Amino acid sequence: MYMEYEIGELFPIVKRLTDKYTSKESSSVTYEKAEQLMGAVLYCIRERDKKLQNAENTENMKNAEKAGKTELDVVENAKISAVEAYNEGYQLVIHKAERAKMLYEEIIEDFDSYGNLCYYDTIGKGMPEFFVHYDARFFPQNHILTLDYPLLIDTPSDLCGIDLIYSYLRAVWIEQRFLGVFPRSYVIEALREYHRCYEELILNICSVVIRNIVGRMLAEEKEVQKLSVEMLENKMMELLKTFMRQEYVKREDKGFCEVAENYLSQDMHSFAVEYKNILH
Repeated sequence: MYMEYEIGELFPIVKRLTDKYTSKESSSVTYEKAEQLMGAVLYCIRERDKKLQNAENTENMKNAEKAGKTELDVVENAKISAVEAYNEGYQLVIHKAERAKMLYEEIIEDFDSYGNLCYYDTIGKGMPEFFVHYDARFFPQNHILTLDYPLLIDTPSDLCGIDLIYSYLRAVWIEQRFLGVFPRSYVIEALREYHRCYEELILNICSVVIRNIVGRMLAEEKEVQKLSVEMLENKMMELLKTFMRQEYVKREDKGFCEVAENYLSQDMHSFAVEYKNILH
């Protein structure tokens, strides 16, 4: 449940941000800048709202219910002034930016673009620029980058700023860890088999690899051409599960296997549609 504040409660915060932005040398800013600063205030307040809805708060809600309190009681107790909500939210934004940077540093330590220019440009070149230029105070809703390298999951359309970057990096971390157990030569071979000029394409490397694996397993199945797209997708999901739980688990811990399987499964519908079209 989101906290709602009257516009009059937000204006003092925007005014304070304006003073900081102009170093009190001017009492006015352009309409576009004022809109940006209001967006910054709302972004931080919503960041606090999201925290209230996370798993920790769900557990608190359960404990409150055991104590005879209703959801309304808990939410009422969580209400604070707009200024306090903004300040708390701003600190959460700062913390998430720090976590995102730590995650990026973990990724980049062994990052491999496998020669794909889009992947390298997005992660190797673009991402450091984000951390240099991200403005948590005056423009936290701006994620700066176009994030051209495609993921297997669609990020929610309402995600922006550090929320989008953190979500994106989390997916990249899964991909890099998944690919890391395979010989680099195999990944390159799968990519070249997909397209001899894969380096210049905008593609998802994990998609190429897992389709190579599942596709080879599928080729051993009988009468595949008779399957509908839905049945084909189910079969692919079954083969993915078999590979992850019988083969891949030999190289990774079970917890990550489940995370990777869930991520990779997002590609099976598109794969089924494309595979069916090839059969025809």
